[in-house]
Amino acid sequence: MGQYATKTLGQIVAGNYKAASVFDRYELDFCCGGKKTLEEACQRKQLSLEEIENDLTRVLADSSGEFPFKDMNPSMLIGYILIHHHFYIQQNMPLILQHLEKVAYKHGESYPYMKRVAELFTELEEELMGHMKKEELILFPAIREIERLHAAGAPIESSLKNITAPMMVMEKEHDIAGRLIEEIRRSTNQYLVPEAACTTFRISLMELKEFDMKLHEHVHLENNILFERVREMIA
Repeated sequence: MGQYATKTLGQIVAGNYKAASVFDRYELDFCCGGKKTLEEACQRKQLSLEEIENDLTRVLADSSGEFPFKDMNPSMLIGYILIHHHFYIQQNMPLILQHLEKVAYKHGESYPYMKRVAELFTELEEELMGHMKKEELILFPAIREIERLHAAGAPIESSLKNITAPMMVMEKEHDIAGRLIEEIRRSTNQYLVPEAACTTFRISLMELKEFDMKLHEHVHLENNILFERVREMIA
């Protein structure tokens, strides 16, 4: 048994985000399923623990280009999430949905699964827009205040320590978003582009694939890094 077996998937990716590429290759969910150890995840999917550990050792040996999420304080993480994820979602989801609805309308008879994909993405948009609003108006300001008090060595009042409850709500909402994008991924056969697909069809699947990757990072940064930092500060 190697050095990663007893670590959770979330811990491994939090230590070096390049591990995400390995987990994606084996379809191991390090976001919503980030609390499972690598050994548990491999057993559940009947994968070779030794093979995946060897891949991790090889990929993580090269630290070049690694974004230092693990060295960022909560305010820096929140800033990154707002710019690279919330803004991205707000700007891109309406356009992606517009493309999906066009494909579903024009090609739904030949590719009926795209009607379902459009429905799922609509549901995902509603889920994420409400989710982000709660984070921006309630959760993130509270985290910044906890960080300020912690840095000053001041006591953290009980009302702020109760932040664990809304964080758990956010994690459950991440699970819902994760299930929706997983069904979209499965419905499109991993975003496989049909040979006869028109330009809009191809663009839609490319947009969905990019959105999936961004959502994975978004959930990982919150579940496995930001929320864990907050729990450490209020412990």
